[in-house]
Amino acid sequence: MQFPKVLVIADNLGRWKASERPHFRDFMTGIESWVYACDGEYCNVFECTQQIVDSFDIVIGNTNFAPKYQEKLLQLCTGRNQSVKWISLIEGCAKEYLRPMSYIKEIFAASDLINVINEQSLPFFRELTGTKAEFIGVPYPVENVYNLRKSIGERKREVFIAPMLLKRWNDHSVARASGLPYFGIEEKEHRTLRNIPKMLKKYGTLNGNIRMDKVKKFYKDDKLEIRRAYTLKDYFHQLSNTYFWVNLDERYTWARYVLDAAALGIPIITTKSTGHGTTLFPELTVDNEFQIDKAINLGKRLATDPDFYKQNANPDIELIAKYSYQNMREKLFQSI
Repeated sequence: MQFPKVLVIADNLGRWKASERPHFRDFMTGIESWVYACDGEYCNVFECTQQIVDSFDIVIGNTNFAPKYQEKLLQLCTGRNQSVKWISLIEGCAKEYLRPMSYIKEIFAASDLINVINEQSLPFFRELTGTKAEFIGVPYPVENVYNLRKSIGERKREVFIAPMLLKRWNDHSVARASGLPYFGIEEKEHRTLRNIPKMLKKYGTLNGNIRMDKVKKFYKDDKLEIRRAYTLKDYFHQLSNTYFWVNLDERYTWARYVLDAAALGIPIITTKSTGHGTTLFPELTVDNEFQIDKAINLGKRLATDPDFYKQNANPDIELIAKYSYQNMREKLFQSI
């Protein structure tokens, strides 16, 4: 099927086509999934030119909070040929947009559509700009992840702390109180030529395990298993047989962990701000990231009550089918 020519612009380096990186297609859940959903192309914002932009029918410009990034994005957006449709894709937590920024209103005003990734923030974005704003989100490889589901009997009785361990530690309290073994992940710093100046400036050392060492220092918990962050290839396979997850997210964002858990059929204790929690795991969704007492009780019940666990595991695939590559592509094209 012939689609409109779609370009995704963001801050990751490089320029590539979906056909050139087929190995990422099956499990891509980030903004680059729009490249695969639309059989399109990707380009780093600073490598992109007006000529490149004008060779496409639709451009999805991922917003970012760095002023230099936003300035370049605005130049590409306002300088484009009138035939090119521009979609601004919200980046990160919607709360960040409460802070006045230099270029964001101009980018929105010059866009044809604002793709809002958290439905609770939609009224705010509609008020912020006269440009059409819709809750669409990011395509998700629903069937590929769903096919990795394990039966409840095959799952290890261990708890996954979903965010990187240096991001938050409220999740750890819930996992620890469950009575089950628990683990989290943290990134290893890579000593590449490009990364060395950054490591020295930020940490004052070239120790690649500096982040994992900080986790040990801060948590002081011998029972916490710290694993190195997974690659995209390994992430779903390694986590598909865990018992339940904890993700007490404070952000109003796309909340991919909740979608991941739902696709894998694994219960996840999460927050209302994720948006997905109340739809996919209503009994396991607490009001906010500080409601540790309720979250701890839910974790203990998941660990000890097989019936409660079963009724909160394996949500129907139809609940997330609307986020499939095909359905999201159709929704985007209809919205524009």
